Amino acid sequence: MKNKISRIWGVGLVIVLTASLLLAAAPVSAGTLSWGAETIPSTSGKVLQDGASVADIAIADDGTIYAVTGVATDNYCYKSTNGGVSWSKMTQDFSFAPDLVAVAPDDSDVVAVALAATPEVWISKDGGSTWGTLSAITGDVTTADALYDMAISPTAAGVNYLAVAGEDGNVADVWKFNIGAAAPSWEDTADEIGFEGGTEALAVAFSPNFASDYVMTAVSVNGTADDTHFQMWSESSDAWNDTGASFSSYPVEIKNGSNSIEDTTGAAIALSPDYLGSDDTMRVAFVGLTTSTSAYGGVYRLKNTTDKVIDDGINIYSISYDGTNLVAGATDDHNVRRSDDPLATTPSFSSAGTYKRPGMTSAKPVVVAWNGADVVAGTQGTGSAFSVSTDNGKSFNDISLVDAANMGTMLDVAVSADGSTVYMLANDGNALSLWKMASSWKRVLALGADDGYILRVAPDDPDTVYVAKTGAAAKSIYYSSDGGETKWFARTTRAFIQDLTVEGDGDVAYMAVYNAATVSKTTNTGFTWGTAKATGVTGNINMISSLSEDNLIVGSASGYVAWSTDGNSNWSANSVQLNGAGPTQVTASGLADGDFIYASAKSADATASLVERWEMGQSGTTWKDISATFVGDNYSATGISLTEGVLYVLTETSTADNNSAVIRTLSPSSAEPSSGMWSSVASADEAFSATPTALRVSAGKLWTVDKDLPKLWSYSDTLSTAGPALVTPSHGAEVQINPVSGSAYTQAFSWERPSKATIYQLRFALDYDFTEVVKTVTTASTTDDPIAEVVGPGATNALAFMPNITYYWKVRVAQAGPVFSPWSATRMFTIGALPEIQPPVEIIIPPAPPAPQIVLPPTPAPVPAPEIIFQTPPPPPDIIIPPAPAPPAPITPAFIWAIVIIGAILVIAVVVLIVRTRRPV
Repeated sequence: MKNKISRIWGVGLVIVLTASLLLAAAPVSAGTLSWGAETIPSTSGKVLQDGASVADIAIADDGTIYAVTGVATDNYCYKSTNGGVSWSKMTQDFSFAPDLVAVAPDDSDVVAVALAATPEVWISKDGGSTWGTLSAITGDVTTADALYDMAISPTAAGVNYLAVAGEDGNVADVWKFNIGAAAPSWEDTADEIGFEGGTEALAVAFSPNFASDYVMTAVSVNGTADDTHFQMWSESSDAWNDTGASFSSYPVEIKNGSNSIEDTTGAAIALSPDYLGSDDTMRVAFVGLTTSTSAYGGVYRLKNTTDKVIDDGINIYSISYDGTNLVAGATDDHNVRRSDDPLATTPSFSSAGTYKRPGMTSAKPVVVAWNGADVVAGTQGTGSAFSVSTDNGKSFNDISLVDAANMGTMLDVAVSADGSTVYMLANDGNALSLWKMASSWKRVLALGADDGYILRVAPDDPDTVYVAKTGAAAKSIYYSSDGGETKWFARTTRAFIQDLTVEGDGDVAYMAVYNAATVSKTTNTGFTWGTAKATGVTGNINMISSLSEDNLIVGSASGYVAWSTDGNSNWSANSVQLNGAGPTQVTASGLADGDFIYASAKSADATASLVERWEMGQSGTTWKDISATFVGDNYSATGISLTEGVLYVLTETSTADNNSAVIRTLSPSSAEPSSGMWSSVASADEAFSATPTALRVSAGKLWTVDKDLPKLWSYSDTLSTAGPALVTPSHGAEVQINPVSGSAYTQAFSWERPSKATIYQLRFALDYDFTEVVKTVTTASTTDDPIAEVVGPGATNALAFMPNITYYWKVRVAQAGPVFSPWSATRMFTIGALPEIQPPVEIIIPPAPPAPQIVLPPTPAPVPAPEIIFQTPPPPPDIIIPPAPAPPAPITPAFIWAIVIIGAILVIAVVVLIVRTRRPV
């Protein structure tokens, strides 16, 4: 029984240990371990919208924004509750393309849209969920046939008013609609007393304190009298420019100096937030005008009845004032004028930066408005967008409603060292757009559509960005020191550009000259460029890379490499051609003796891309091929990077399926073609082919763009820096010998799952350096619990552990699992000793006792027989036979007991002898 119990206990112990391991640790965080598409600007949330324009916007005090496009095929209104980052499309199809929108400032649920031509107005009281059309715009005398502006009042006594400014038959008019009336209808205000008639009513605005003063304002132009007027309506007296309402000096003629403005074609009104119509000291208004004589177009200020031109020479389409700062959107281009002192005697005005204006169209109007502390703007036409300024209108970034069906052709990507900031360059056919991702995507630069641009960022300062035009006749560079947020500088180089690399914090950059073997340097962010220096490399330069300060390396278009260690003053060239003779991607661990250069170029026969190594200072005459058997046929290298000791090479196939991949080795300085040191992560049907280099690396993450499909791809290499964490057995553990079988018990080896690894290699050796490997076990597992593998005598993964021997073990993710990881830490365990052999047991059998001697008594003397006398017997009595008594128990002789005892002793002795002399299997 003892043997059987021991075996059961051994098996049970293994089961208990294995189960305890599976419950011992929580799963580690996961990674994808494959190429994945990053989220980019798209039509989702209306970041992009094909053919989009922003014809008008309306903003409520709670920040809710409504927008209409005015595009003939777009019959909808759009709503944003997050500052315009994303938009929802209202469900109502108006059967016309709205080009005017208004919202009640204190109630974002009250919103109206209108069609300016052949007027039609719709209104919603529930934030755009449901809509109703208003009756035809008619009044006591006239019927509208064109609208120019629309506004909704703040709530007054629970009622909002809607007003539209327009004309009927070339007669100016303003119509008003009581939204809260029991039987609402349009009121034609032009037939009321005091209205200064004209050809057009171009703008209308309610007082921000309408609940107190019941005042509405308007701008009209009188073509006959050749003048433009600012007018006031009193809801209390139901009259324009009512002397009884202290409006005796109204209307006010708006003049440019002493000159009447007779050719006004457009107007916009911005009232001061504290405007109070009932107090002439609080009547501060700003009017933007568009005129046929553009010299009169501009911004006009009215302090009650005193008017003053404060910015002219530019036609103004829209205007907005927050009480301190004034912004005005231009009519004829995408310029925005701004002033931080519009109440000064002589206010100062300036324009948004040339490359930081909203959208990119140069001949369309801009609508602007304050949204809290930000200025928002909308533009129309090609490249138009909804834009935001966080610096009072000094600079704008396009964040949504960008006029594009998709990203078009992806040209390049640049990433900060920590991966927190991503830049992406794309040509959507309308514009060359530089997009930036911090918390959300925004377009920070828009230029004319062009595919021939590259993007570079300073390694030590991700806010330093260069966008460069490459190729023949390409000398343009755009530079920003603030991540493109507020300002760009246009630079011109001395030569055409092939490639660009940036050093340190970005002040120093190097330009590889197009169709040449020379390099030019700037030390002042591209403002000036030095004379190009010859590198000595054979053939034209394909790409250039800055390894560190003053250390540069170039790869030629035909398989050669050159380097500089003094910032382009002097160059050394390797006269030995790579085995691959095509366009060369190159990097290095350093440029001192003993460092390694790593390069990849397509082979001379165009059948394979080779990764090759050159040791600096070596006396050899050939490059060392380190991955030829792995890469395969028809691949070309499109990028290379050495990061934290890991070498990555981005490749693209030349076959029709355009499958691309990244290959990498964790030990580039010792990698061999067939050493099992390379891993690959393939994509599917992507073209990672951006030139001259397509690979970027940041904080363990690889980035590239697909030029065929507008996608940004990334791969997080979570298996490059550390192997699996070991769980059991602990370091220095002892595995016992089974005393019955004489063999070591099987052992459960366990480790935590790194990321989403699926296949592992478990390796055993007799030495710490694993030069004497005794077994490698490959195991697959997709569990997030610790992985356990049982190894030992009799296990599926059999290994005959020898007594008194120390073993070492470690684990890594296998190449197919999906890539090699580093080996884990090494642990050791020792097999226990065999039980000590005891001397054989000697059993002495005592001699049998002598048989007992039996002494018979002497024979007695014979006795003479007596005389026998027979008598006649009496009759026999009844015979009663009693039952016979039980015979006495037999008495076992003593010698029998002796024999039994001796036999038992012999059996025990034989068993002990067998056990002590049995050899282990």
